[in-house]
Amino acid sequence: MQWNRAEYYLEETLRLAFQDTPGLEFLLGTMGNESRATLTDRFVKSMDGDPAFSAYCETVLTAMNVCRENRNLIVHGNIENMSPSGYTLLRLTKNIEKRLRFEITLDILKEVERDCIEICAHLIHVQKHIFYTHPAIPKQFWNAKKLAKKLPSPRSLLKTLQPILDGDQLLLRS
Repeated sequence: MQWNRAEYYLEETLRLAFQDTPGLEFLLGTMGNESRATLTDRFVKSMDGDPAFSAYCETVLTAMNVCRENRNLIVHGNIENMSPSGYTLLRLTKNIEKRLRFEITLDILKEVERDCIEICAHLIHVQKHIFYTHPAIPKQFWNAKKLAKKLPSPRSLLKTLQPILDGDQLLLRS
């Protein structure tokens, strides 16, 4: 998957931005991708006076976050069901409110990969704009789509089941 390349370009953007900063390698080694994206966004907003470019960077970094979430869901998802068209994956978390279920097919995997490739191109564009030639901001921008839909909350499931449970309790009483 192209995600590793996107991580590389984000890190290179920060290396270019903070190349003379002592301890940069240590700092980058301790930061996750969300923190790197936040730092990149803050750097762009502090150094570049162009609000359109700042908004573009924010959009790129938001899309990168969606790609990160999609990659993590694919890598860490548990196969719940297999079918000829693909898999149903379940993303389990300690917080039951954040558990996710999603369908994954070869076409979806290809789409996630295309999104990561697109992110790489946009991160290179950000680097060029900040450090080199200031090319124009692309007029068209795609939106990376989240793969997962949240599972119903336990409370809503209980509300759905309550009439059934009430009926069972009535049957048990009679």
